[in-house]
Amino acid sequence: MATKRRRINDSAKATGKAYEIRDSGNGSVKGLILRVQPSGHRTYYIEIARGIRERIGRQDAFTLQAARAEARRYSVLPERKAPTTSSGSAITGESRSWQP
Repeated sequence: MATKRRRINDSAKATGKAYEIRDSGNGSVKGLILRVQPSGHRTYYIEIARGIRERIGRQDAFTLQAARAEARRYSVLPERKAPTTSSGSAITGESRSWQP
C-alpha cells in the first residue's frame, strides 16, 4: 500500500488497490489521512502514533475542515502525571509501572 503525499480532496479516485493520502498544504493537520478503498469508499483517520490510528469517519459524512477539527482534538492528548500514594507523596522506583 503506497502513501501518496498530496492534498486531500474529493478527486481521490478508486484504483485497483487501497491507498492513503496524507493531509498537506495550508491548514493541514499532522497525522490526518484519507484512506481510499478499491471500492471508492473514502475514510478519514488520524495517526496518533506510529501504527496507532483512530477512525474519524467517512468522507461523505465529514468535510475536510470538520475532519481537521476532529483530528486536532486527538492531537491534544492529556499529559501523564506521576502516580501518588494516598498521602499525596510521589511514588518512586524503577521497578514500578503505572497507567495514565
